[in-house]
Amino acid sequence: MLAQLARAMGKPLDAYETTFGDRSKISSWALAAVGQVQGGGVMSGTGGNLFSPSGTYTREQSILTMQRLLEQI
Repeated sequence: MLAQLARAMGKPLDAYETTFGDRSKISSWALAAVGQVQGGGVMSGTGGNLFSPSGTYTREQSILTMQRLLEQI
């Protein structure tokens, strides 16, 4: 959603291949967008080089990632 928002605002994030250790657990349709938000510094994962795609996404995390996205665009 964040990568799509950046694109919709006319400031698409650069392509980047994600380096998260659990990338095999990220759905194939989401890999490009996850790479974009990782490469753009919007999302840095949940610690230990993990993205945790099946984990929870807290309000605090969503606020932080939106702030980072706004700084990037």
